[in-house]
Amino acid sequence: MYSEITSNKRRSVALVMFFIAFLIGLGYVYGRAIGDDTYSTIWLAIIVSIVSTMISYFAGDKIALATSGARAVAREENKYLWNLVENLTITSGMPMPKLYIIEDPAINAFATGRKPDKASVAVTRGALEKLENEELQGVLAHELS
Repeated sequence: MYSEITSNKRRSVALVMFFIAFLIGLGYVYGRAIGDDTYSTIWLAIIVSIVSTMISYFAGDKIALATSGARAVAREENKYLWNLVENLTITSGMPMPKLYIIEDPAINAFATGRKPDKASVAVTRGALEKLENEELQGVLAHELS
């Protein structure tokens, strides 16, 4: 499992580097097409690619949660969900993630965050209402992994 985690991290870094290189390449091609001899389009592409990469790295989880319409859920609001996730995290030795509910009748869930201590798990209302206890535990265990 640890070799897979290392491989995934390596691939993620390669993907980010490819994204930066791709945007810089687009800046170069665009600059050549408009006759920019000062390379200002390349510098603009460098700045845009680095800024967008930093935003994705540091705020990607917040963007995903906001885009999906997820709202934070307190323990008192949904003890059932909290207890399921808390039991799974204690069993696996993980820190407790922030929990979110998406008001959608579809059965779905996702996890986000760049580190276990900054993780968030979002579950749709449909998953909470339609799945049996063991099924929901399986979905949550998958998201925590």
